[in-house]
Amino acid sequence: MQDKRVTVSIQYSGESGLKPYYLTVAKKIKAAHPDVIIERKILPSYGGDLEEQKFEIFVDGKIVVGKNNVSIHKMGPDKDVQDATGGLSVFVSMTELECALSKARRRKRPETMYGKDDKKAVRLESLRSPDKDN
Repeated sequence: MQDKRVTVSIQYSGESGLKPYYLTVAKKIKAAHPDVIIERKILPSYGGDLEEQKFEIFVDGKIVVGKNNVSIHKMGPDKDVQDATGGLSVFVSMTELECALSKARRRKRPETMYGKDDKKAVRLESLRSPDKDN
């Protein structure tokens, strides 16, 4: 059964202040999809260069959130103040993530049909009538 579960791998640069983003995303994914396996990988930091910091989310090896979704912006009214992450912010589209999770589930378990909200799963074998006379 373990091989049929979807794996979500979250990678982020260490010592860059991105750990709170990892914790938030992991918590939201587990709350919405308790059947997924979440893996964490802390990447090495490359000095203090904000452009080299990474935050990536992979669903079964396919990237969903990557470099293009991490942006640098100034915080505060005078725009000279940065937050604890050095001005990094991370945008994670939960709609895209849920779509990628649904596709990965269908690839791993093609014999299972999911309902509208992915909370009810029905095996196709149970839908077939065993005593059909054809």
